[in-house]
Amino acid sequence: MTIRKFAPVSALFLALGFFGAAVNTPAPAATSIAITNFRAAWVSTAAYVAGAVVTYNGASYICLVKNSGVAPSANTSDWAILDAPGATGATGPAGPQGVPGPTGAVGAAGAQGVMGLPGPVGPAGTAGAAGPAGTQGPAGPVGPAGSSGAQGSTGLTGAQGPPGAGLNVGTLSGIVEMCAAGMGMGVASPTPALVYIPGRAFTAYTDPASGSFTFDNVPGGTYSVVAEQKGNSGVSATVAPVTVSTGTDTALGHINLSNTQTSVANCGSCGHVCGTNNVCSNGVCTPLAAPTCTDGVKNGTETDTDCGGPTCSACATGNACLVQADCTSGNCVGNICTAPTCTDGVKNGNETDTDCGGPTCSPCTAGRACLQGSDCSSGTCGVKGVCQ
Repeated sequence: MTIRKFAPVSALFLALGFFGAAVNTPAPAATSIAITNFRAAWVSTAAYVAGAVVTYNGASYICLVKNSGVAPSANTSDWAILDAPGATGATGPAGPQGVPGPTGAVGAAGAQGVMGLPGPVGPAGTAGAAGPAGTQGPAGPVGPAGSSGAQGSTGLTGAQGPPGAGLNVGTLSGIVEMCAAGMGMGVASPTPALVYIPGRAFTAYTDPASGSFTFDNVPGGTYSVVAEQKGNSGVSATVAPVTVSTGTDTALGHINLSNTQTSVANCGSCGHVCGTNNVCSNGVCTPLAAPTCTDGVKNGTETDTDCGGPTCSACATGNACLVQADCTSGNCVGNICTAPTCTDGVKNGNETDTDCGGPTCSPCTAGRACLQGSDCSSGTCGVKGVCQ
């Protein structure tokens, strides 16, 4: 290994830097640093020890002390230059031209250029012969419907034709009426009504003057026929069963919408009035049974159902009454039997006299009825049951 000696250039530079040119510092002795290895180009992140040689900006440097991240030309105390690049020499004369090389391969075709502007339009040619007519196009949509015209007057009803051959149908007809208002008027009058067969498409309004209706072409079978007062379905009557036979007219006769089954004014028929103490049951006037205190009906002289009045037993609290005797409590207030109190002005409940005595009310004063001493304010109940 070659050992080279270097003047302490770095030390000299440091001395000049710190003390200036006017300071005389004795020259130190030369220091020998052996070249240990060549580290190629200097790297800022590498660590270097004394003797390591690197290249930097075209020059060669030797590491004087261990360092890392110190550029060789930035600190002469860490690095010393070995070889500096020389000045660039003069340019030599140009050499003779070489023999031309072989021709290279043809390059790829360039992109197509932009299309030029269209030329002027030529003169129009002679018109050709007309082609054959095309097929007819589809019809356009239907236009909106025009407004409806005024309805014409209803024509006369034609006579009913005979039943069609082979059709299993018949006819239904009838008249709808009601009893005149008033007790015992005895008159049934035609009334406007809606008539229909439930579950079938047979519906009609009666003739306003005659109350009649007719259903034609009714299939043979058994049906129910319902008649309702026009505008009031709560007043109705049902006729059932109604049998329709092929080719025949089934006449239902008069259908009365009045309640002739339970009305005492029209029992069984219009104007048939049931007498006093009678009811109308299934269209028949029936005498009422004599009232009893166990018939479950408020009747006779009872003030409430089966109680009160001169015949039946007194009523319980909450039932209707007319006088005190109608109540078991002996207290009728506002025509209702009420529970006894010590201020109701009636001797009732456990009282020995009006509103006193007994286990609930205060003791009675002298001269009032008692059963025992505690019933009296004096504490003495006389032998005749009077407070002393």
